[in-house]
Amino acid sequence: MKLNFSRGFTLIELLVVIAIIAILSSVVLSSLNSARAKSRDATRKQNIAQLVRATSLYYNQNGDIPGATNDCVAVTNAPFQAFLIPTYIKQIQSDPTKSTLDTSGNYVYQNQADGTGKYRYCASMENTSAGNTSPAISMCGVSCI
Repeated sequence: MKLNFSRGFTLIELLVVIAIIAILSSVVLSSLNSARAKSRDATRKQNIAQLVRATSLYYNQNGDIPGATNDCVAVTNAPFQAFLIPTYIKQIQSDPTKSTLDTSGNYVYQNQADGTGKYRYCASMENTSAGNTSPAISMCGVSCI
């Protein structure tokens, strides 16, 4: 009696392997999306830091901060940009999700009304659990983290 064994994988074995690969790839892709959001938030923080440095340079040279008291503007505002560009900063970077500076989804600047020379910049972060500044504030009609 001769037994005939064929070499290869059964359909069930192939389906199990394909299912495992699909599950692993979905885990990897979800981790990748989270990493991309963290990367964009880091870029936003760096852009805000550049704006803060430029504003500090402006203050050191002029003894005042840009804008009127309690002024609340988007950094896309041409008069605000005239304070900083090109003397203190070469260009203002756009939000990582935007290809150019526009009136939505970018950074907001506020000259506080207390007369102490304080100011704030605001950016909307995607990943609120990654150690981004808290608590969430609403500044100039923009919800900021």
